[in-house]
Amino acid sequence: MSEPGDTPDDTDSTPKGETKDAPRKGRPNGRRGRPLGPARRRPRDSASVGRRADVSLQNLPTKEMPGEPIVLAREDHSISRKNIDEDALKVMRRLIRHGHYAFLVGGGVRDLLLNKQPKDFDISTDATPDTIRTLFRNSRIIGRRFKINHVYFKGGKIIEVATFRSSSADDEEEVDEEVQTLGADNTFGTPETDAVRRDLTINGLFYDLSTFSVVDYVGGIEDLRTKTIRIIGDPVVRIQEDPVRMIRATRHAARADFEIEKDTYEAICQEKELIKLCPTARVYEEFVREFRGGSSNRAVHLLFDTGLLEYLLPNLWVTLGERPKLAWKRLDTVLNRIDEATRASSSELPASVLFLAITVGNIPASLIEKVSAEPRGEETLEYWTLEPLVHVDSNGDTQSDSVERSLAKLSTRVEKVKRSSRTRSASSRLGNLIALVFEGLTISRKDKERMEQLLYARFLLLTGAEDKVVADISRRSYAADLLLLLQLTEPEGHPQAVVQTLAEKIQAKKRKPVSKARPRNRGRTRRAKPEPGKEPEKESSGEE
Repeated sequence: MSEPGDTPDDTDSTPKGETKDAPRKGRPNGRRGRPLGPARRRPRDSASVGRRADVSLQNLPTKEMPGEPIVLAREDHSISRKNIDEDALKVMRRLIRHGHYAFLVGGGVRDLLLNKQPKDFDISTDATPDTIRTLFRNSRIIGRRFKINHVYFKGGKIIEVATFRSSSADDEEEVDEEVQTLGADNTFGTPETDAVRRDLTINGLFYDLSTFSVVDYVGGIEDLRTKTIRIIGDPVVRIQEDPVRMIRATRHAARADFEIEKDTYEAICQEKELIKLCPTARVYEEFVREFRGGSSNRAVHLLFDTGLLEYLLPNLWVTLGERPKLAWKRLDTVLNRIDEATRASSSELPASVLFLAITVGNIPASLIEKVSAEPRGEETLEYWTLEPLVHVDSNGDTQSDSVERSLAKLSTRVEKVKRSSRTRSASSRLGNLIALVFEGLTISRKDKERMEQLLYARFLLLTGAEDKVVADISRRSYAADLLLLLQLTEPEGHPQAVVQTLAEKIQAKKRKPVSKARPRNRGRTRRAKPEPGKEPEKESSGEE
């Protein structure tokens, strides 16, 4: 059975003048030209454990690999091919079969060594993007600054294959290559230069499928053993090259429960202000990942301790400084709920819900004073408070909208949001407040509109939670997001009854059977003509 993307005959991809079994020109003879099999495995040698010896890459020319990596043989590490995606193995095997090096790199190797299941399997090779495109017809070259290949498989799976980069290629492996706008920077390198240019030591490990060994040029194995997060090279220089590395260091420290190395930690505290120089869209995407790894509580504490939170969410930073005991208590509760929901969910939680959950009720006094001075500012703030305010008139009676008015207001607001989405008109007062709360980030127009919908619907539920209101909201497209927001933010007590009612109506809507469309009757059904000499049968009435 051929692999996805295989050519009808492997000789189709063999350079002209060479046979299929002949070694590639300019390549070292020996192991790269032979098929995979038991005979290729090296005999176990306990004396080679942790030894600085170039075991897996010994046939590379010395001028290409001047450094000596630490190599762990198969018996010295926990990585098994059973835990590697089958399609990733197919890609590496084909590259090796055609005379190229193919290493599993980055977070995939790190997670496998930590006995975790990786989300992505990225591959580095010495084959150029054009060569990779020739070997895999089910691939596409992307990227402007540095070209990489995406190999596509069934189910929407993508295996990323990149050529070894030189140390001068400063764009990180986690950067979205399709958004790069600079000129070409396709400077290819060696395995060593490719490892050195990565962000953290624990992300600079290679798994060599040809010998089943782990190759380490940057000290990542030792940092995994000591549970240390360390930026490769001089941390100050590397952060100045790409300040986003500071967010990645805190994220990986939180997810793996590692400690940030002293020099790296001090460099982050010293250069934290540089995060303002990065593209806001890129910072936004990196920041969202802090809440989607199941360790957002420790991640936010690290961002606060290093000072990065001051430039990511300045209003939340001020609130935590104004009333630390109360604000931290509520924030820790919300973050713990986010981590529980992340572990229980098979899909990523919406960014709009995550950001609202950590900021609703956590607005600094300075921002409240500024918004209150604007026309109808106090009314706008009601949507963002932890518990919506209830106005009291001179007679001591509460003033609240009727159910009918509340529903009409909700429907009108939803339509306005839809129209503003189409016409790109000026945002509402609530939209302006959203922009002020998240002034350190660039919230997309789609997320901002969803936040407005969630805040309005949440206000209605907590001020007029009658069955008609809950039933109407449960039919909205954002009902599931609203339920998640309430579960994350609302304290114990009365709001929980609202949450339970909304959850029941959403579940009832999901269980409701879908009525099948009846086929159109294109004419009256004709009865069969009776045979000659027989009387037509009479329809039975069901009674004897």
